[in-house]
Order: sequence, then C-alpha cells, then structure tokens
Amino acid sequence: MNIEGIKDTLLKIKRLMDDPSATQGERESAQEKFHLLMGKYGLSEDDIISGEKKPVQFSYKTKHEKKILLQVISMVINPEKHFRFWNLYRSRKIEVDVTPLEEAEIILYWSAYKKAFNDQLEDFVIAFIMSNDIFSKDGKKSTWDSLTEDEKKKIMRRQKMALMINKTKVPRGLLNGKG
Repeated sequence: MNIEGIKDTLLKIKRLMDDPSATQGERESAQEKFHLLMGKYGLSEDDIISGEKKPVQFSYKTKHEKKILLQVISMVINPEKHFRFWNLYRSRKIEVDVTPLEEAEIILYWSAYKKAFNDQLEDFVIAFIMSNDIFSKDGKKSTWDSLTEDEKKKIMRRQKMALMINKTKVPRGLLNGKG
C-alpha cells in the first residue's frame, strides 16, 4: 500500500471512530483497526493528521545500497527534492525532508529491498565463483542426496545465475613465469 493509500485508509477509519451516528461497536472496531494499522506502520495519530515535513536521515553501507535507497526515496516523494548526503566516519546517510507518513513508507520499502538485495548479492557472489571455477583443490564436497530441499533450490538458483555470468579470462603467462 502506498503512502496516500495508508493515509486515506487511516483518515476514513478515524472519521468512523469520531462519527456520532456510528454504533458503539462500529466505533470500537474502527478504533481497534486504527491502532493496529498505526502500529504496523509505526505512526502516531499526529503523524496521520500532520503533513509537516522534517529532515530524516536514512543509512546505507555501499554504493549499490545508496543507488537503491535513492530510487526508493524518489519512488515515495517528488524526485526533484533536494537530497543531503552525509559520509562521516563510515556512517553514510541520505537526508531528505519528508512527512511522517512518507518516512514510514520509505522505511517499509527500504528495509524490504535492502534485505532482498543483500540476499541476492550473496547468490551472485556464489554464482560468480561457480562460473569461474574458483574452488579449493582440496575442497570438501557434499553429495546431492545429503542436501536439504532448500539447499538444493539455492544451488539450482545460483547455477542458473552462473550461466549468465561471463567467465573471467586470467592471463596465464604470469603463472608460467613469463612477463
């Protein structure tokens, strides 16, 4: 659900909570749903009503995470907004002015995409190793039958990915004492 959808839903529920023509059961049910959704998105009642923007910092670790975070921020707010970048003592942050609802939406997307990216990055590293046959000569080998179903699926996914990676050509002359 996008930020406007969350806000609209919560405002409708709030109106029902405050509606004197609604039954006591309807108001109680609306109040329960209102607090459940606010907890889910980490919002307060003031956040729903307030459209005031404040500077918020979002952290990233690598240049790839920075690129994804910028895309997420641009997806949630107008991309013409000015970003402020912080890079102090290994702490990398992007600061941007957002409403509490926009902040909640950015956090929701950022946490999901960052986890997915890092999971897939691990798959890529293993696929790169597979594609280029970078294995220990005395490496321990497992038999296919000893693996769990999840391990088998992971290996198959990584093998498919390895097929798409160009094999790196290593200059062999250096190994033969030439050059």
